[in-house]
Order: sequence, then structure tokens, then C-alpha cells
Amino acid sequence: MCASSTSRKKISRREAIGKAAAVGAVVGVGVVAGILGYYAGAQAAPPAAVRTVTEMRTVGAATVTETRTETRTETRTVTVTAPVTAAPTPGLPPGLGPEDEPYIKAAEEFIAWIGDNTVLTPDQLRQEVYHFVLASKPYRGTEIINMYEALPGAVWEEQNLARWFERITGIKVHWEAMSNYETILKSFEDAKTRAGIYDVLGTDQDMHGFYVVNQSALNLSQFMREHPELVPPFLDVDDIWARGTYSYNGDLYAIHGQAPWIDSMVRTSWFKDAKNKDDFKKKYGYELKTPLEYYLDARRYTTGRTTHSVEDDWTISKCEDVIEFFTRPDEGKYGSLGCLRPGDHLGWLGDWLDDAFQFSSPAPLGSYPAEVSTLDPIITPWGCNTEGGSIWGTSQAEGGTLDTDAGAKMYDFWLHYIPEHSPPKAREIDAVESWTAWGVDGTYAFHVMPHHFFPVFVGPESKVKGDFEVGPLPVYEPWYHPLKPRGYVDPSGYIISAFSKNKEAAFLFITFLNSKAIDLKKNLEVGMTMRLSTMKHPKYRAMDNTFGKFLTVFDVTGKYLYGTDAKWVIYPQAMSVARDAALRALEEGLDGKETASLVASEIDKWIKENGWYGKKVI
Repeated sequence: MCASSTSRKKISRREAIGKAAAVGAVVGVGVVAGILGYYAGAQAAPPAAVRTVTEMRTVGAATVTETRTETRTETRTVTVTAPVTAAPTPGLPPGLGPEDEPYIKAAEEFIAWIGDNTVLTPDQLRQEVYHFVLASKPYRGTEIINMYEALPGAVWEEQNLARWFERITGIKVHWEAMSNYETILKSFEDAKTRAGIYDVLGTDQDMHGFYVVNQSALNLSQFMREHPELVPPFLDVDDIWARGTYSYNGDLYAIHGQAPWIDSMVRTSWFKDAKNKDDFKKKYGYELKTPLEYYLDARRYTTGRTTHSVEDDWTISKCEDVIEFFTRPDEGKYGSLGCLRPGDHLGWLGDWLDDAFQFSSPAPLGSYPAEVSTLDPIITPWGCNTEGGSIWGTSQAEGGTLDTDAGAKMYDFWLHYIPEHSPPKAREIDAVESWTAWGVDGTYAFHVMPHHFFPVFVGPESKVKGDFEVGPLPVYEPWYHPLKPRGYVDPSGYIISAFSKNKEAAFLFITFLNSKAIDLKKNLEVGMTMRLSTMKHPKYRAMDNTFGKFLTVFDVTGKYLYGTDAKWVIYPQAMSVARDAALRALEEGLDGKETASLVASEIDKWIKENGWYGKKVI
């Protein structure tokens, strides 16, 4: 029996970010300072749509109703007096006529707004945008509800694309922004009630397995086969990477538009400083490099060596040396910044940092982690054993890997080593506050964090602008395998409720938001594209140095990134159990080994008590 890895998940990596945005705290700095500050120079967008507040919805709905009535009257008149094939101007696609003039006008204005900030040619851009004018004709006047987590990309979409979509399609969208945890609760409610209250649900890959096993997300592949007339000409799903995070058995269940991944982040000038390099070499016996340099140098050809040596790579041992070396309280400098305030981030830990400590099974030969939706038999979340497609447990007793030396080292590293090399405030902040402070304070050498915080690092409050570099996660040498996940990727986007009564309008909506027509323009500001075509575009490539060589890192490590395994269908519940156990361990002063043992036993207990033990999932 093979061990497994049920770790997972981040009920709230996103929850915390969403909460912070709602409260106007931490992510207020990231989202607001980033989008309204650094990105203030972007082309002006049309007026932002009214945000979805219950009191405002009635007003918005009334406006739409009035417009709908006028449009329908006009359409009936045209139908009686003229053939529908008569185009108002030469060159219009078949099916569009004078009655479509307001939508055609909006489409042309939208095309002008996009300009050359698109991967499509001018002809392709017009085809793509006009598709939405034509395909939406039967659904004009439809109203749909979209709930989403208040992250930079989704906020940008509401602020910049909401009005355009309504003008081009005649479909009214009510937007509801919320925290990550709230999006999870809404997904649970939708699966339980099957009411389809929300037509579109903003989500990330953590919930992928939940949607599949509960059949609560629309099978988009099947839907597209049944409704080819709704599929945009340049949707190109093969252009969207990390397919394993949004598909199962070859079928798509989500369209993801943002792809932050978790990496190492370092202060470039500190690592390049000649005195620091000399002092480091004298103290530790090897050269100080950035994580990216270690990673690349370990893979360069050396005479007599046919494979790279993990000892030359960016490892946990090197990371600890770096943290120790740069911890200089007398100079106001620290190796990193811990985060021990009670919160969900104490539960996320075994979901994403397990990729650094290599809990899981490797990807099958001939494939890479980013290409598969599940690993066998040990999955990444908390090293759970899912042999035979069933959930067994995270402890070694159940075939898991959480309470091994790798798990012990993970908890020691995050809950003890990093906080011990941090300022006192590490005990008063959570992960989101820690990641934001890394850029705002500018006094830390290293951190592990997602790309959500790029807007902070290049914004007006930043102390690290132009002086940070991204690198792959460090790996735990004893458990290293070249085909195991090397970094945690957390794509987010939208699903359509399987119970929605407006699936056609909802499909047009989510494909519009993630269209090739728009993706480059959006990500020149947001910087977290899921589309390979955008990543290759010269304008996007030009952002590489601004954002710490994140594209260079993706080029060499992207295929090793991995999210939440599709078999981990209980991640919200397990995250809460892991969070509470980690907090208890801190309160009782447990070391890394004792913490790993406690967390594993508590998760296993929950699995058995709630009927998941040995249960076949997907």
C-alpha cells in the first residue's frame, strides 16, 4: 500500500485575501494601491458598473427593464418591415441587422478601447467581439447573478468589463463580491439546495474536486458540444494552461482567468551585494545566489554529470542558511517574516508548502504535475493516501506522509524557524499581512508567497520596487523527486451552476471575461494570466523585470506547478481541522514532529467520523 497525501487546502488563502479586501485592510493595500495606484496609467475604461449591493440591485434592474422594453418594440417593427438578412452596413456578419445597431455600436467602441492590447489580429478581434453580439440575441434582457472573490483580477473585471458586456450583449449581470470563505459557503449551498441562485460562481481550483464529485458545476465540454453556436471563435481552451486544475476525464468544468502561484521572493540587492557574498561564502562554504540562480545553475551542463544534483539546487537547507545570515536585528534586517496570529493560514500550510517538502507521489512518467488532475496514490494536500481512488488518511498508519520527517520539517520551518528569525510582530500578524508587509516594510531577505501581492511590490507604498526577484520554492532534499510538484499554483475563475436556469447567458458571460480579445489588456495591469498566448506576447514579456522575473521563472518551472488534487474533495473541512490542530500545537509549545503527528491524527479522526474513510471519490 502506498502512502498518500491528503493535505489541503486552503479554505482561505483566498478567504483571507477576500476578507482583507472587504475590510479595506491588508489587501486594500494590494488591490487598491495596486490597481488604483501603479495601474492608474491604464487606458480609461467606460464607467464602472454599479457594484452589487442589495439596495442597488432594484435600481439596476429597473433600468434594464426599461431598456429591454424599448429594444423589443424596435425589433418587432424591423422584423415586419424588412428582411432580417438586410445588414445596415456592408461587412456585418449574417444574422445582424438594423435592430442590432446599439450592440454593434458598443462592439465597435469596445474594439477601439482594446486597441492593440490583444493577442488577436484586427480581423480576429472583430470576429471575436461580434460573436458576442450575434450569439446573445436570443438572451437579451436576461439577468444573471455572479458571485466572486474580491481578488485583483475579478475586481478589475467588474470595474472594466461589466458595462461593456451589458452593452454588447444586452445581458444584465448582478455582481456580488465576497471573501473566499463566503464563496465556499455559496458553493456548498448551491450543491445542497440545487436551486441555482447564483448562475455564475467565482471560484479557484481548490474546489475543483468538490464540484466534480457533487456534479454541481456545469460540464462545459458537454455544453459546448450541445451549443456550438455559443462558442467564441477564439476560445482556444488549449491556450489555457494548468488544465488539470479545471478539467476531469478530459472535460472542462471551469474557465480560469488568473493564475497566481507560490514562489520564493528575495531582495535582489542583498543577494548581489559583494560584501554579503564574501561573508556568506566564508560562513557557509558555498556561494550566495538568488533562488532562481541556484535553480538554473543546478541544471546547467557540467562535464561528467548527466543529471542535476539536488544539493546544487535551491533547497530548504540553503533557505535556512539565507534566513539566518540576513537576520540582523541591530541593522533592522531580518531573514524573513513569520505569521503566527490564529487564522485559517495555519491550515493552508499543509496544502501549499507540502510542495516544497515533497509529500506527494510524482507525476506519471511522460507527464508533468501541471498536466494532471490527480497524483497516485499520495496526493499533495497533507500527504493523504488515496490509493484506489478512496480517501484513507494522512498519517503513516493510514499510508499517508504528513507525520513523516518531511511533515515534521515543514511545521518546524514555518511555525518555528521563520518566526525565530523575524521581528516580534510576526506573532501578531497573519499570512496575508505578512506578505503585504514584506513589500511595504522592505526589511526582509526572503519569503514564500503568491503573486497576488505584486501590486503592493510595485505600488506607491513599496520599499522593494525594482529590488525583488521571484524564484522557485526550495525543496526538502531527502524527499526530492524531479517529477514531484515544485510549486503551488492557484488558478481562479468561474464555473456555471449546474442548476442555473440561464446557462446560455452565463456561458457567454464567462467566455467574454476570459476571451483572448481581452486577456492581454487585463493582464498588462493584473499580471496573472492563464493564457499561454498572453505569456508569449512581447508586451507581456516586457513586464518580466518589473515583476521580479516571474515569467522567466514560469518558463523553467511552470510544468512542475500543481494545485489541489481533484481527489481532495473535503478540503474546506480538512483545512479547518488542520488549522485548529496547528493552533493547539502552538499553544502547547509542540515541536515540528509533535505538530505533524497531532495534525495528521486529527485529520484522520475527522475522515473516519464523517464517513469518508475508504470512500471512493473521483
